[in-house]
Parts: sequence; structure tokens; C-alpha cells
Amino acid sequence: MKMLPSFFFFLELNISPPAAVDAHRTVVPRLHGRMVLFPFLLQAAATPITNSNQTNTIDSPASTLEPSPPAMSSASEQEVSSAAPPQRKWVALISIAAVLGNEDDRYKEVVIGTDVLLHLDEPPHTSFVAVRHRVSPYPRLTDDETRYAYILAADRSACILLQVVEGNHWDLFLCDTYKRAVSIIPPMSSEGLGFSPHHTIGLIADPHNRGHYEVVQLQSSTSDNQPNRLICYSTAKGYWFIRGLTLQQARMRNPFYDTTVLAHDGRLWWFAQANGVLFCDPCTPLLEPPQLRFLPLPADCELDGYVTFDPRVGALMEQRRCLRPSEGKLRFVEIHGLSYNVFDDVDPDNINATLWMWTLDEPEDPDPWTFEYEVAFAEIWDDNTYADAGLLPGKVPHVALVDPNDHHVVYFLQGSKIFGLNAREKKIVACEECLPDLQQMSSISRPFIDAWELPANVATTTLLDTVCAVVCCSVLSSKRIHLPCLRLLNM
Repeated sequence: MKMLPSFFFFLELNISPPAAVDAHRTVVPRLHGRMVLFPFLLQAAATPITNSNQTNTIDSPASTLEPSPPAMSSASEQEVSSAAPPQRKWVALISIAAVLGNEDDRYKEVVIGTDVLLHLDEPPHTSFVAVRHRVSPYPRLTDDETRYAYILAADRSACILLQVVEGNHWDLFLCDTYKRAVSIIPPMSSEGLGFSPHHTIGLIADPHNRGHYEVVQLQSSTSDNQPNRLICYSTAKGYWFIRGLTLQQARMRNPFYDTTVLAHDGRLWWFAQANGVLFCDPCTPLLEPPQLRFLPLPADCELDGYVTFDPRVGALMEQRRCLRPSEGKLRFVEIHGLSYNVFDDVDPDNINATLWMWTLDEPEDPDPWTFEYEVAFAEIWDDNTYADAGLLPGKVPHVALVDPNDHHVVYFLQGSKIFGLNAREKKIVACEECLPDLQQMSSISRPFIDAWELPANVATTTLLDTVCAVVCCSVLSSKRIHLPCLRLLNM
């Protein structure tokens, strides 16, 4: 676990009105002065920003505190590039988004002219998204009326799909985390679409319209009278529409427990936890129906159909199975050796539990899954790092996510803690407190915590703007400055 050194710092500031900025930058007060003994912020502030009408790019940080290293030869560059794929910064994002009212202390942290607050922290610390209460189009009926916001999907290109619920009303929003702006998705004009607001909803970047997205829900059925279809909303077209599918028997026996929808490799992937994965490219031309395909789970992992309709079994699957991208490939993780029979008298926390992982190499091949590793929890519990982290040996944790940059590192939840396990070394590499409000998650089908790979503009520019805004507010109000997001600037 990386530890950050502590520094005292001294600011001499003159605050002037913001200069003219383009549409891609958030307006914050301009700072003039000098900064002492604060290398992280100083290094980030020296990062040049490149603005373009077509793309938003950020040059690599160039520190002014240390001399530049000698230039590498082309051969050395090729050797480094082939040694390891580039790693992206990521956060453990909580799927509950906070809705901030005027009385909330965090409301003041939202930059003027925006509606979104990002609290990004280095894993395993959890991160969250907060939005102003004004994003909801419905006025609060009573003081007791509570608004909830849920993250349905987080795209690696800085867009987040939100659902805001108040009473019996719900709306979908697209959140641009770079501009920190929220836009509502128009409601459907026809009730015949049958859109369910909670399940099997994904978000994918539109490859044919740069900067646009499609919101997609898969409605699968085993009945010939109700064929499989996609309910889609295109930001480029600005309306909802239905798309038929080539595969009519999708084998999604109980879609209410298919909690994970992934955008990966230009396609959407619906993880049916009991039996397999459905995938297709929803952005194919309108005259060509998307080819929905079914990929069964690895051998001995498929559950009997009747079992999956029991809500208790669905809860067990959510705790023991996940499908996540890591190092450019999809990884299926299962805690093996535990019974899914809710009437079984066997202790579910027995020492036979084992962590298994498979990699999806080629979905078109007859044998698409490659077995990666198997680690017994008994060996994990015997390592000193497990007890040193304050974890309980003998109690099987719940699987949460896979490190996007290292498929050997899997994150789990146990009680109020989230921790990372290096399966190769059988050691705990990180552990932190995580206090979620699990009751709110009962109305949404989605993992409570998920890995969000940060776009460069969110990982650097947005964090720097947030830091500057917090510094300004804290200096003016003579309050203590708390900058947890600086961890990401030094990852």
C-alpha cells in the first residue's frame, strides 16, 4: 500500500475573476501567488492542457521539480511498450450517488455552474458521485420525500448513467464527469416499450457518432410470443426505439438476477449469473438486426434453472460470482465449493471454499474459457496479512471486483471492510473501512461497488479543478483543507 508523505504548505493568494474558458473547462477562480512545500499540487498545476473542438486530451504530467530523465532510444521505447500494457487509473465507485440538498455541507463543494461533485480516492478507499438536488424535474412533495440516485453504468470515456428516484417518479440522466454537467434523458413516448427502470441496462459509446452514447436494455424471453429485443435511446438521434435480435432463445431464465452489464470490446455483455453471458453490438446499422449470442459459463458452473428463481439463491450468486474486465479481457470469478441449496444444512462458511478465475479469450471459439488459477481460502486465512488487516479467518467474504490492471488482485467485502487479495501471493494487499447503505441497494439490480476506469481528463484535470476550488473556499472561510483526491494525482 502506497503511503503519501505529509507536508505543510503555505499559500499567498490573490483571487481574481476567472478568465474566459472554453466549453470543456470548468470555471473556477484564478489563483495568483506562490506555493511552498506542496509538490503534488504544484506538479499537477504545471500540467499543460490541450483543448480541441474534436477531442479532449491531456498531456502527460511534466514535473518542474526534478530534471527530465534522459531520452530513451527507439529500441528502448519498443521494449518498454511491449513489456506491459498501459495502466489506467481507476477507483472503487459506489453505485449509490448522493443527492445534495441546500442544507448539505457538501453542497458548497460543488463548483458554481456545475451539478456534479466527484469524490475520487485511491483504492481500496471508496469513491462516490454526488449531484445537486435540482437535477430532478419533480418538486419535492413533502419534507420527508427522499430522492435517491443510482449509478446504472459508468463508461470509461467519462459518462455515467444515473437513475434518480423520488417517490413513484424515476428519470434517467447522463452525467458528463469531465464537464460535471447532468442532462436528462427524455421519457418514453409510448408505454408499449415496456422499459424496466432497474434491470439489464447498459451504456455504450456510439462508434458511429463521436461523443454520443446509447442507453440499452435487453428484454429477453424464452417464449416465442415475446421475442428478445433491445430498448434503446440514442443521444445522437434523441429518441427511444426498439431493435429486434437474431437470437430468440437467450436462456436468461430469470433476468431479475442478471445484475451486471458491461461495455467491453465494442459490445455490451449481460452477465446471467446462473448460466452464462449474452453479448451483442447494439450499435449496428438499423437495417441489420444485432446478433445476440449466448456464451455458457465454464464447465460445472451452470446452476439448475429452478434454483435461480429463489431470491435467496440470487443473493448468494451476487456474493460469490462476478464478471469484470481486467488487462483487456473479461474475467469470470467464482467462490467455488459452497452450496447454493438454501435448504442445505452445510455451513456456508466452511473451509472448502476456493477462489477460481477463468479468462474469456475468444468468445467465438468452441472452448472460449481459459482457467487461470485456484486458491483455497484456507491458505489465504493462514497468511499473517489476513489477520493483520482485521479480517475474520474462517468467514468467506463476498466477491466485489477485479483490479482492472492486474487480474491476480481480487477485491472482497467482509462486514464493513473492503480488501484486495493478491491470489498469486495469497496475501492481503489493501484493506479499508467501507460503510455502505445496503438498504438503498435493494431496489436496484447492480453491484454495490464496481471498478471505474478513469479517463485521463477526469483523473487529472477534473481533480485539479476540484482541488483549486476547495483550496479557494477553504482559504476564504479559514477552514481546514481536506484534499483526499490528491492520492490519485500521485498514483
